[in-house]
Amino acid sequence: MTAAAQDPPAPRPQQVLEAPVPAVAFSAGFSYLQTDLLNTPGVANTYTLGWYAMPQYYFTRHLSAIGEFDDLGNYHAHAGENVRAFLGGPEWTFATMHHVQPFVFTEGGAVRDSRDNYINWMASAAGGIGFNTRISKSVSFQLIPAEYVASKQTDGDWSGNLMAKAGFTFNGFRWKR
Repeated sequence: MTAAAQDPPAPRPQQVLEAPVPAVAFSAGFSYLQTDLLNTPGVANTYTLGWYAMPQYYFTRHLSAIGEFDDLGNYHAHAGENVRAFLGGPEWTFATMHHVQPFVFTEGGAVRDSRDNYINWMASAAGGIGFNTRISKSVSFQLIPAEYVASKQTDGDWSGNLMAKAGFTFNGFRWKR
């Protein structure tokens, strides 16, 4: 026997596969808004509670477009205050670290505030940070601990509002051909 015949065969090279990139995603959950939308002298800031829905389309692994729809209500301090937000814009997703995927986003759109016989549509801008914690390939827990929403009041002043969200994200992947 030769020395070459006694050596074990070389291991086959391992192929490293990239994680699949979602094509679309849909997030939904609970919203909390610390609101200054009323901007009424003598009335303290209040909070509203409700839900959010956020469709998302991925252009690349990191860049996507999001739409945000919020419906929040406040029945504890005022008579039937309701806030609805219709926002959209880009989101930048960072690399996943230990099943956690941080992201930042900025949005523009409109917010509708109503209370009693008062209805007001306001131009709004928002920005925030959050992260998705992967539960499975297609499902993640989403937490957005800080979203700042600025809305232009009818008197020309801007109100600042802080929002926090918690929910779930459902990812849809591209079909492989």
